[in-house]
Amino acid sequence: MTTEQVDSPKFPFEGDVFVEPDPRYAELRAGRPVCPVTVQNGKRAWLITRYEDARAALTDPRFTRGGTLDAQTVQAMGVAGPAGRMALIYADPPLLTESRGLVSRYFNARRVESLRPRAQEIVDGLIDRMEATGGPVDLLESLARPLPIQIICELLGIPVTDSDAIRHSVELLMHIEGTSGDEIRDAFTHVYGYLGTYVGRLREKPGDDLLSDLILDGADDGTSLSDSELVGLAMLLFVTGHETTMTQMVNSCLVLLQSDEQRTRLLDHPGLIDTCVEELLRFVPLGHAGLPFAAGEDLEFRDVKMSKGELVFVSKLSANRDESAFDAAGTLDIGRTPNRHIAFSHGPHYCLGAALARMELRVAIGTLFSRLPTLRLAVDPEELVWRVGSIQRGPVGLPVTW
Repeated sequence: MTTEQVDSPKFPFEGDVFVEPDPRYAELRAGRPVCPVTVQNGKRAWLITRYEDARAALTDPRFTRGGTLDAQTVQAMGVAGPAGRMALIYADPPLLTESRGLVSRYFNARRVESLRPRAQEIVDGLIDRMEATGGPVDLLESLARPLPIQIICELLGIPVTDSDAIRHSVELLMHIEGTSGDEIRDAFTHVYGYLGTYVGRLREKPGDDLLSDLILDGADDGTSLSDSELVGLAMLLFVTGHETTMTQMVNSCLVLLQSDEQRTRLLDHPGLIDTCVEELLRFVPLGHAGLPFAAGEDLEFRDVKMSKGELVFVSKLSANRDESAFDAAGTLDIGRTPNRHIAFSHGPHYCLGAALARMELRVAIGTLFSRLPTLRLAVDPEELVWRVGSIQRGPVGLPVTW
């Protein structure tokens, strides 16, 4: 192994085990908080690991998303991919600010709160079904997947019965390895073909849903979103409103099932559900670092020189375990307050659906453990099978009983 390889470790790290981050994160926070790493294509990138540095980087306009798309994905997305104002995850201010302004009002706390009764109804029905079936059941398929997919489909107006038609392709697009350019291109074509057809139907006959509202908004003055922009937004919301929330939900439940003290604390004090969810968001890592940024120019950040075009990973996982930002950062404390975690990012790219995800997690987790207080794993934790090669990590199933 060369000196350069030692100085630039391979990233993502291989030592991450469920919620226990690779020990190299702590080592880097202590000694090399902005560290060169080698990514899968063999090129050098940068990894930011400290909390305050992460917050600073996430608001630094010199770091851009627009220059991060690799050639394979650009080619695949060129078939039918996101365009214009709704390419939110790859946009930078001021376009990003304008784009978010078009849809943010649909995801504010008051509007999301109006969805709580429906979320509660869905959760109660799912748990009724679990009780009728009897354990063991797969918590992922019984609760963690159907709740967010039902909510996001109803919000977008997509028939829930159609969700499986695009779910497999969405999962394929979230793989970070083991997929070819043709597979990615086919997945994009499939997802955007379905959504494009659906948007076309809504233009002819709008319904009572978010996409129809966006079609009607600005129709009189010509400022409404184009079909490609609506399709790009629908794709983004389907992924973040379903896949991400599902993974966070099943991982959070697994953590509580393995923490007798904190689970008992929640059962004894159900009013802690809000701080419990915030702590689970901080403590439970969804993935390694999420989508990278790119240095938009030759620059210096925290005394480290970066070249234009180099990728920059801001590790929210590491930042949320930073001992200088959180007391006993490696300990789960469902009553932790304040809790200024960055699980939903920070700055211009703060998660548009954060309020929706919080609401769903609070309803699902709070109801599940109050109705099934004896809930427990039906298998040894070591028997769980974990997703590999995906942007997000979590078990492929979570057998539970009570």
